[in-house]
Amino acid sequence: MRFGVAGAMVSITLICASPRAQADEAQSLEELRNTVINLLEGLVQKGVITKDQAQGMVNDAQGKAAAQAKARTDKEASEQGAVRVPYIPDIVKDQIKEEVKKDLRADVTKDVVAEAQSEKWGVPGALPAWVSSLNVHGDIRVRGEADLYAPDNARNEYLNFTNVNAAGGIQKAGANAVLNTSTDRLRERVRLRLGFDEKVNDTITAGVQLGFENQSFPVSTNQTLGSYGQNYQAAVYEAFIRYDAKSETKLPWMSLTGGRFSNPFFSSDLVWYPDLKFDGTVGAWRLGFGGSGDIPRNVFFTLGAFPVQEIELSYHDKWLVGSQLGLDIPWENGGRARLAASYYYFDHLTGVKNSLGSTLLNFTAPPILQKGNTLFDISNTGDTTNSTNLFALAAKYHEANLTAGLDLPLAGHRLAFLADYVNNVGYNQADILARTGISVPKRGLGYLAEIAYGSPVTGAAGTWRGALQYRYLQRDAVVDAFADQDFHLGGTDAKGYVLRGDWWFKDRTSLSVRYFSANQIDGPPLGIDVIFVDVNASF
Repeated sequence: MRFGVAGAMVSITLICASPRAQADEAQSLEELRNTVINLLEGLVQKGVITKDQAQGMVNDAQGKAAAQAKARTDKEASEQGAVRVPYIPDIVKDQIKEEVKKDLRADVTKDVVAEAQSEKWGVPGALPAWVSSLNVHGDIRVRGEADLYAPDNARNEYLNFTNVNAAGGIQKAGANAVLNTSTDRLRERVRLRLGFDEKVNDTITAGVQLGFENQSFPVSTNQTLGSYGQNYQAAVYEAFIRYDAKSETKLPWMSLTGGRFSNPFFSSDLVWYPDLKFDGTVGAWRLGFGGSGDIPRNVFFTLGAFPVQEIELSYHDKWLVGSQLGLDIPWENGGRARLAASYYYFDHLTGVKNSLGSTLLNFTAPPILQKGNTLFDISNTGDTTNSTNLFALAAKYHEANLTAGLDLPLAGHRLAFLADYVNNVGYNQADILARTGISVPKRGLGYLAEIAYGSPVTGAAGTWRGALQYRYLQRDAVVDAFADQDFHLGGTDAKGYVLRGDWWFKDRTSLSVRYFSANQIDGPPLGIDVIFVDVNASF
């Protein structure tokens, strides 16, 4: 009994202990063995338990020890090669997390995000290939506008010729026949432009631009708020296909564009409204001659044919043929000089008086007029009450234009000069006299001068620019339908100055303030000040 019980207890202890623990705790095990042996023998001798009961306890202990040893052996075999990680309390985990966040550099995080975006992690092959070359861009502008009229302005003397022509006569147009020249106007306006440019292949680009359709003036991109809850309608501003010849720089030696697109000429808002779109086909050719950077010094030539109005049942469609020869010299330090000579030839734009009782030549009247150009009545119905009127352009428009721009770096900013001159060489007083029976002085000149200063590159938060401009535009220097709609509230026969300030208070978000002050040159007194306060967000 003594040997059996003692051997059993030692076996139990050895099974439960690891080899290293056996070597380190030999003395403790020996003391434990003797204690267990003495305890069991004492219990048997005292009659507390029988010999069989003591032997049963030993057998039971041996069985449990053997089962535990086998379970441990099986677990170690299944986890062979595994890395054991000790239990880490949640409070320790949180502390480690905070320390790692403090030590992680922000630029490393940005690098990882940029790489994930460029390589499209997580969505390989999820989108068609053309999506990656699609450029989406646009802007939203909210404007507060004040139109302020001089107290001594002439009243009921400036006709709204677009309304008169649409109604069929001055009397038929009623109160809408005259322009407002005395009642100040305050209004809120909004402009939305959303463009999509797709690089179809290495030489072809297709583009579309959408936005709000102006309800009162088709050429404008602004929508006046306050339409009695009516929804705004969408319009297509641009739809074009462009071919760019392959080039080692960002400036291809040839570009060909067809459809509807932005102004392809280097110009100012003396001749063209800045948001005006051109219909037709245009080509641009460039010859580089040295320099460094993405855009080399170059001589450029632009030539385009643009339908102004297509006339059914007539060969006298209205066209604009425009050409420009220019010089572009950029410098490494951010400076740039540009000079361009342009010639804009409008064909079949002049009105032709109808024969008595006929309306066959009504198409020679323009569908859109602002104010300023010399006009005459082409209706000839024989109505003695003169209740029928249809006004058309009296002059021809062949505009010679010279534009120069100079950008200079100065004290970490950019100083810019812009000059523009236009002369309507198609203006002929004798032709106008023969056409209208009215002798008029020659009024075919216009010029503009502007100086601007500000950040060399705008768009980021904290950048800014300011500009001062003087403008002088005689009544028949350009076609008033395509002239700036903001200066003098549109048209020609105006002179004055423009003050402008732009501040980007957030990235791609700017506050712009513009002040236009203009007066008539020849007509009845008409002084108009216009103030814009714009918030523009681009994307």
